[in-house]
Amino acid sequence: MALNASLLGVRVERLAPVDTALLVVDMQVAYLDQETGWTRYLRERDPAGHAYFAERAAGTLVPNVATLVRAAREAGVSVVYTANGYVMDGARDYLRTRRGHVLDIGFVPRVDTHEYRIVDSCRPGAAEIVLRKFSTSAFTTTGLDALLRNLEVANLVVCGTATDACVGLTARDAADRGYVTVLAADATATYSQARQEHFVEMFGSYHGGVWSTGAIVEEWRS
Repeated sequence: MALNASLLGVRVERLAPVDTALLVVDMQVAYLDQETGWTRYLRERDPAGHAYFAERAAGTLVPNVATLVRAAREAGVSVVYTANGYVMDGARDYLRTRRGHVLDIGFVPRVDTHEYRIVDSCRPGAAEIVLRKFSTSAFTTTGLDALLRNLEVANLVVCGTATDACVGLTARDAADRGYVTVLAADATATYSQARQEHFVEMFGSYHGGVWSTGAIVEEWRS
């Protein structure tokens, strides 16, 4: 079911629901709605990148993440969410090197705003945890590792946005912490096809498995 062979032998053969979790990274209004501060900025500064992401998000990312969330719940797979956001005035609780982007272009939303919310199509359930992060990797500034170990998770399926940023670094960190990590490649998106393909190839070659949404759903239903 894996889409590629790993150069380093990191092969993923099974994703048993009992010890697998689905991690949904930053599927927030801030990045998926086309009239937020970040998306307007991107449209002005990088029209091609904005157009590519908007098309992929609407046609591939959002539907496939929603499919994975539904399939995970049906199979009894734990679903965990991350959301990028800040609380304090001036974003003082966010990384100092990123505060300019946070405040000037709305790249990261404040937690009490509509932009911070997870989009409705893959909204968290009442018993599903949303971890607020203020870094690229969810492992750096949240209790994700402790949560996964409490849930006795061995395998982690990662989806969301952006492929070569928060999704990618989180997935690589998961692999480094010993989780058998699968990138749901067609349930991720970034800002060009070249960037998407480069990261997917790199991850599959060195860090973990690269599976399609359909293959993951089929595995959980088998």
